[in-house]
Amino acid sequence: AVYTLSFFRLVNKYLQKIIDFNAKDNKLVDREDLRQALLTNIDVQWNKRFISYKIDDDGVEAYFEDGTSVRGTILIGCDG
Repeated sequence: AVYTLSFFRLVNKYLQKIIDFNAKDNKLVDREDLRQALLTNIDVQWNKRFISYKIDDDGVEAYFEDGTSVRGTILIGCDG
């Protein structure tokens, strides 16, 4: 699938740019390209069932059904 974005910037935990998607340069973002960009520098939690999250001054913590949790500055959820 292809989606239209006006602007999207992916940064790492040090706020260093990983990739920019700009409307004048890249009007369409291929799903696989976006997936690869996200997998490059993000700790993906595979085969986990998300149950809740908590936001505080230090970021966000995601909680999973198996009792584990992860902490970060952003939370991206995907299904399917």
